[in-house]
Amino acid sequence: YVELSTYNSMIYNTNLVREGWNRALNDAQLIGEKYFMIPYHPFSCEHCLPYQEKILTRNEIIRIAGKAEEAEGDILHPNCKCEITIWKPTEPIPKSDLSYGEKEEIAITRQKVNSLTLKKERLLTDRKMQRLYGEQKEVDKLNQQIKKVNSKIKELQNTMPTEALRKQVVAINR
Repeated sequence: YVELSTYNSMIYNTNLVREGWNRALNDAQLIGEKYFMIPYHPFSCEHCLPYQEKILTRNEIIRIAGKAEEAEGDILHPNCKCEITIWKPTEPIPKSDLSYGEKEEIAITRQKVNSLTLKKERLLTDRKMQRLYGEQKEVDKLNQQIKKVNSKIKELQNTMPTEALRKQVVAINR
């Protein structure tokens, strides 16, 4: 269950990423390039993570995402921000210093923080409504719930290996 605005954001993100993948596939075909790569980035989606930092063919990219067209349905993870890039054999393959397990843990933590942040947004809205109704008892209960959610977010945030990731993990761009 997600709010309609969250669902709309997920659809927008999926379509935006889908368009980027389409553009890369089309551009590569126009210039005669055959190889692609999905670079690693913090908070990569779990569907793309196994394919990152590897040289991929057009067919492999299509298998990962399906034929990236508007009408093809669920081709990418709704929170996916992964990009494909055209790779030329003369270019080095950029590699992250993190292990696969570390990357996976970072992605899982991001999803947990996203869920908690959405829960916090709902609680904040509920609190605002209860304040309007003058229901201080309910406001106090909601404040306690918000405090618990904030504590869980902070706990997850502190598991990130770098300061930059600790800051990024709590930022949901909608």
